[in-house]
Amino acid sequence: MEQEKSGPDLTQGVALADFTDDKLAGHVGDDEILLVRSANEIFAIAAHCSHYHGPLAERLVVDDGIRCPWHHTSGRLE
Repeated sequence: MEQEKSGPDLTQGVALADFTDDKLAGHVGDDEILLVRSANEIFAIAAHCSHYHGPLAERLVVDDGIRCPWHHTSGRLE
C-alpha cells in the first residue's frame, strides 16, 4: 500500500500566495520537502529533522537558520 503524499507536488511550481507563515510543505517524488521563505529568498529543506524526525514545518526560524521544534538543534538556510 503506497503512502499518500502530503501537500502539493513541488515539481509543478508554487505561487507565493501558497505560503502560510513563510512556509509551504509539499513533496518531490517520495520525499517530503519544506519550502521556507526568508526575506527575498526561498529555501528547500527536508521536511523532517535528521536527528529525531521532528516536523520542521512547526519550526522556529531564527536569523538565517531553522530550529527543530523537538530539540532545538538548528541548521542554516543556505
